[in-house]
Amino acid sequence: MSRATANSLSLRYHLCLDQLRRGAADRGDLDVLAVMLLYASGVSDKGFGGLTHTETDAAQSALNAAYQRGRDSTVWRLEPVEFANVGHVLAIHERQLLRAPISVIREVEADVSRLLGKIH
Repeated sequence: MSRATANSLSLRYHLCLDQLRRGAADRGDLDVLAVMLLYASGVSDKGFGGLTHTETDAAQSALNAAYQRGRDSTVWRLEPVEFANVGHVLAIHERQLLRAPISVIREVEADVSRLLGKIH
């Protein structure tokens, strides 16, 4: 993936993450990071990035907690530890975007699209 494309994606992810850190997010910000987590996990499963299941589980739990809070109170936010867990996965995903072959990213994109199609 080109550096410009990776930087554009990273900026979007970081803006969403910051909105959630500040409690100024909406569900769309959470959804963007949930999809990022799916991509990061998928790319790692294909041998790029080295995310552990513990790391992805921690980030998923953080996003789930933020979803519950947002649904219950309409304040979409991450607690500091949750922010760190999601931020850690994001940092790894940024490296994945620059290092994984585009063919791997496209395979994961197809997998994520199929998964999301089944959910919606």
